[in-house]
Amino acid sequence: MALLEVGTNKPYSTIQAAINDTAPSGHIRVNPGGVGNVYTEKLAIVSKRVRLSGSGVTAAGPQILVQSPDNVAALTVSGTGGVWCENLGFRTTLAAATYVCEGNVAEDWFSRCVVDGEAKGSKGLQAQFGDNNLIMRCTSGVEPSCGGQTLFYHFTCVKCTVRGIVSNANGGEFVGCLTADCNNAGFVNGNPQYCHNCVADDATPATFPGSIDSMALADIAFLDFAGNDFRLLTTTQAYFLGMAIVPYDLLGNRRTRETVPSPLVVAGCLDCLPAGPGFLSGSSQIRSM
Repeated sequence: MALLEVGTNKPYSTIQAAINDTAPSGHIRVNPGGVGNVYTEKLAIVSKRVRLSGSGVTAAGPQILVQSPDNVAALTVSGTGGVWCENLGFRTTLAAATYVCEGNVAEDWFSRCVVDGEAKGSKGLQAQFGDNNLIMRCTSGVEPSCGGQTLFYHFTCVKCTVRGIVSNANGGEFVGCLTADCNNAGFVNGNPQYCHNCVADDATPATFPGSIDSMALADIAFLDFAGNDFRLLTTTQAYFLGMAIVPYDLLGNRRTRETVPSPLVVAGCLDCLPAGPGFLSGSSQIRSM
């Protein structure tokens, strides 16, 4: 898989130029560049499969941000192609974008990304599959891109004015997800037998008996909910016994908070920070960046 590099002192100064040049199944890595690591672009992937990776994360998420310069999606995938998108932030600058990120029909996977509508009236993410994503300040947070199965693992969806995470009726799987302040509609559709270890601050858990817990914001315990820092405090109650399907969070931290035989797995894309080093308790600590 060919690797094309974008960024300061790299062969490409814009992400779209690399997308245009990459061969099918190519890999593009976005490094620091632009203005303050913000790439003011509206990306379009048409009829080719691309792996699109940001080069790293900060304490609060990906260090590389793609910002649409007008009221269209920051990323659009169409045709017969698809994208494996990881470690990137996306936002739009004006209101009324249909989506901040518009995925294609059942061909995309989003991992460790942040999608921010900035409360300007746009939807968040259209996709079928993903893990460890933060969706914030949109109208509808996450919606499927086709009628088939949806798989959403360890998403955090917050401050969405219409609804949070949406799957297809009887075809949606929510695992380890967390929603808050999403118009009393944190989770929509889905199949209860495929949904588990999720948390919401509203009444939607009644729709998924035994698979989603209702919890007050104070019990979810974000680091700074008003200030849009959605990392979790160590006092959060948003955890469950068991092993995580996706072992690492948005920042690459190992998801289990304690060692076997009864590890605690935190719902959402961000584990409790700060986390003490595991060697202090005699256990190992793994970090994957």
